[in-house]
Amino acid sequence: MIPVGGKNSLDRPCLIFQKFGIRVYTVWDNDKNNKDVKPRENQILLRTVGGQSCDWPCGVYEKYTCFESKLEDVVRSEVGQAKFNSRLGELQEEFGYNNREDAVKNPALFGKLLSQARDQ
Repeated sequence: MIPVGGKNSLDRPCLIFQKFGIRVYTVWDNDKNNKDVKPRENQILLRTVGGQSCDWPCGVYEKYTCFESKLEDVVRSEVGQAKFNSRLGELQEEFGYNNREDAVKNPALFGKLLSQARDQ
């Protein structure tokens, strides 16, 4: 997992790795329910990963996955609210985060949460 600082910066490392022949699997959320997001950002990413152009992609494909809601919401619904919140709280303490929103944006913390959710 490589943090890129948001969806708007995802296309560049993806393209660079592809040019070097390194296989890339890209994951993002389409932000459909975010009033400040423009569908153009999703269209750019879809061109980068070879997906079909649309405003609000959603699904799991060979080279990418795009979620309709935030990844943390998807994981929360899959593992259950109580388990998700409990484990996130433990990881917040371990990583030194007071704010949950900041914690779920930390790639190392969230990667660990994903790994533990997968193992359970």
